[in-house]
Amino acid sequence: MKQLMLEFDRCRREYDQEAVYEAIRFGDMMTEKDLSTAVTTRLFDTGATRDTATGKFEYAKYLSPFFINGFGRYMNRHQTMADGTKRAGDNWKQGFPDDVLLESFFRHAMDVWMLMKDVDLTDERGERVDLNDAIMGAVFNLQALYHQRAEKLPVKRGA
Repeated sequence: MKQLMLEFDRCRREYDQEAVYEAIRFGDMMTEKDLSTAVTTRLFDTGATRDTATGKFEYAKYLSPFFINGFGRYMNRHQTMADGTKRAGDNWKQGFPDDVLLESFFRHAMDVWMLMKDVDLTDERGERVDLNDAIMGAVFNLQALYHQRAEKLPVKRGA
């Protein structure tokens, strides 16, 4: 019985619902309510419990910390305008016409494409275009375009 309980706890911690059902079926030791709780509750070694992550967004798995860091660096560099003044980091949330964002996205996307083909590329100021900056520029424009559309919709959390 002790071995069965240890196996049951291991399965619950690892979210292996099928194994939990098997342990319970062969142990015949839980009620239907206990079974439901066992499958929807995580038990930690400390004794703490939480509901499962089933159906919840896993942002840390969806995003790359390298990308987020690179995007932050890109945005920080581009806060300083050509005249030397610094704009607020969220200035972009004031909005741009969709066609401006789309054209800017395509310019950056073309830069990415050309640089991926090993073309030595310079911008309108004669400065060499960096691949990572081109990628971040494209992402920025898509993010702003999505933001402008999404902020008009209700936000739904979870799957």
